[in-house]
Amino acid sequence: QWGGIEIKSTASVTVIRHTQISGASNCIYLEGGAHEISHNILQGCTNGINVNSGSPLLDNNLIVENSGNGIYTLNDGANPKIRYNTIDQNGAAGIHAGGYHHSAAMVVQNNIITRNGGGWYYGTNATRGNNNVWNNVSYNYSGLSAATSDLSSDPEYTDPEYHLADLSPSKTASSDGGELGIYGGDIVLAQPVLNPFSTLVAEQLLSLSGSKEANTGIAINGVVVIQADELLNWSSTVSLQQGVNLLTIYAVNADGRRSDSVSVTVT
Repeated sequence: QWGGIEIKSTASVTVIRHTQISGASNCIYLEGGAHEISHNILQGCTNGINVNSGSPLLDNNLIVENSGNGIYTLNDGANPKIRYNTIDQNGAAGIHAGGYHHSAAMVVQNNIITRNGGGWYYGTNATRGNNNVWNNVSYNYSGLSAATSDLSSDPEYTDPEYHLADLSPSKTASSDGGELGIYGGDIVLAQPVLNPFSTLVAEQLLSLSGSKEANTGIAINGVVVIQADELLNWSSTVSLQQGVNLLTIYAVNADGRRSDSVSVTVT
């Protein structure tokens, strides 16, 4: 067994997408930051995702058949956004909120949590709803109760890739009226356009500008610097550190959805 992918607190904002990870103690371990972990298959590790701290985006992952927890949040300072994941047949909890309480900054929405050793353990203060929590062995919920918009029904998986039957209740149960789990949330925002600039910078402050879709904002390195608005152009100033700076820029809308990232290195 290997250690898996570890992103420590000193790391720049990182994106892990379209990756298959297995056979590790933690498929992915996260400390701090607003990293993006999306569209991955995390299978056959001890824990699928272990969030020590930070506010990562965990979207559209297939987290299955790990011997421990599907998603494990170590303490109250870990406030991930957990959306549109399919979490099935893990040996311990599907979601284990190890900090017990967390806050409304932790988001758990539009997931399918099924056939795990336990379903969802604590995290009652999280912003949550529209999850299908069904047929988990020891409990569906422990330390919290179902949200009014949650359901508990067979998602009707049709194949090893966890596609749902056409008449599955989970096909139309998400907060946007669409599908729960890994194949849901198909609202895709366009990447913002970054206007050309010199990547060799002598000043500490760097001015960036570009264009974007209407009704979107701009985030840089995980921080929303421009709230969603109707404008088609954007501009922002970034403080640079001495040495190499990796800037990760993406669009975000009022519902928290985000585009793919545009990344640039500045020295």
